[in-house]
Amino acid sequence: MERVITGPVVADTSVWVEHLRRKGDPGTDFRSALADGRVALCGPVIAELLEGLAEPRRVALEGELLRLPWVGLARRDWHIVGHLAAVLRERGTRVGLSDIVIAVAARRVSAIVLTADRDFLTIADAFGDLRVRLVD
Repeated sequence: MERVITGPVVADTSVWVEHLRRKGDPGTDFRSALADGRVALCGPVIAELLEGLAEPRRVALEGELLRLPWVGLARRDWHIVGHLAAVLRERGTRVGLSDIVIAVAARRVSAIVLTADRDFLTIADAFGDLRVRLVD
């Protein structure tokens, strides 16, 4: 049995999508972190979520998302994004830039990336100290 996540979490869009579906269930880690105010957001997750919704649901969700902690990237973080993307490319691996930005944001605040996207494992392999938890 895996330990329950107790620290900060950056949930990838894949987890949010499951959460927003009527019968979706991203798991106890997400529900617990969301209830405790430990789920932080970053730009790509918000943009991807809002892009996929029609009004008025988009407006309602935007209001909910504005209440959650925010992880912004500093100038130096964007250099890290670029270097990490280059390392992955040099290894012959293509990973979406949005996923790399999410990973750098999570690492910035020592958060665990909660995701259903296995690309984050590839990013963690190149990034070293990025913590990733896959959900089913």
